[in-house]
Amino acid sequence: MTTKNADIGLVGLAVMGQNLALNIADHGYTIAVYNRDSKKMVSFIEECKKNEPSHANVIGHADLASFV
Repeated sequence: MTTKNADIGLVGLAVMGQNLALNIADHGYTIAVYNRDSKKMVSFIEECKKNEPSHANVIGHADLASFV
């Protein structure tokens, strides 16, 4: 959703992937996230914006090309 560079990337936003992404973001790192179902990624990013103080550290990508 943006072209900002990330420190690390994560593929897969099931329960473990979401918690790992949030943990990394909470520790000050910028993390790019991708899920094969882009609706799940969009939903995750929206929830982050509502509930997570570190939401600015999470960058969602709808396709692999932009993720890489």
